[in-house]
Amino acid sequence: MNVDDNDFGSLFDDNGSQQEDFLSDSDISLDDAPNLDFGLDDSEIKLTDTVEDVLGKTAPAARKKRTSEDFSPDMDMILITAQSSMIIEGTRMMSIKKYGASTLETYREAINGIELYIKLIERNPASFHKLLKQCSADIDCQEVSNIVINLYKTRFGEEPDSDERKLKAFEILRDRLKNAYYKALISRTMSSMKKYFLLSGDLDTAKVSRLIESQNRELASDVLTVSEHIKIALALLKSGNAEIIQGMKGKDMNVFIIKASSLLSHYSRLTGQSEAADYYMRMFSTYSRYFIIR
Repeated sequence: MNVDDNDFGSLFDDNGSQQEDFLSDSDISLDDAPNLDFGLDDSEIKLTDTVEDVLGKTAPAARKKRTSEDFSPDMDMILITAQSSMIIEGTRMMSIKKYGASTLETYREAINGIELYIKLIERNPASFHKLLKQCSADIDCQEVSNIVINLYKTRFGEEPDSDERKLKAFEILRDRLKNAYYKALISRTMSSMKKYFLLSGDLDTAKVSRLIESQNRELASDVLTVSEHIKIALALLKSGNAEIIQGMKGKDMNVFIIKASSLLSHYSRLTGQSEAADYYMRMFSTYSRYFIIR
């Protein structure tokens, strides 16, 4: 595939598409990916907004493991009504196919909201049903309920008429929101990488070399993030749900992999990590030559 230089600056705006299949957490693992040395102390190696983070950043009511004694009906109602609006907004973003960097927080909060619903069902189904009745006058709660019911009916051809099926319905929406989150994450990372590239779209090797020589911490941190997010991009391609921009059919994800692998290869080469450099150079060559999508 010949990559148009203009692709780099325009691919990751607030556009995209949503497909039915989604990426599972277990998919984001590449056993043959090299472990890079970033020259950072252990205390500095703190990735933000990675797969682990989005799974760990749950709603305020579920940040730590709690027992049923920690909850009160009033608090549950306040939380569920507050988070419902975030779920609706995240779902709306998916419906208009927006996966730009600016949507990242929206999807994160929507996932937090769904996790709250799931935890409430798992904790005490009877209490959850009672809570829903109490929230029946809340428009947002009713809309969330309709969304998950329709998703389940679309997938299985019947309504979720048991607690187990209701839980599954919420999990379907959560997984779709996660997939949207991953795409927005790639969009943001692509945007943040621009400072290491020339206007032509080529890697600014001179700048990156100077930053490596000066042991620039920002570069080391950015490379660490890119090395994690390229795994997500590859897994999205493998899942068949890689399209961020509607009509691009995954070309946008290909471009991200090309740019990311060129940065990682150059960084690895200059920091004496030849195995990693060769790995990312092979990736760069492959994805530059072909438009790869499953």
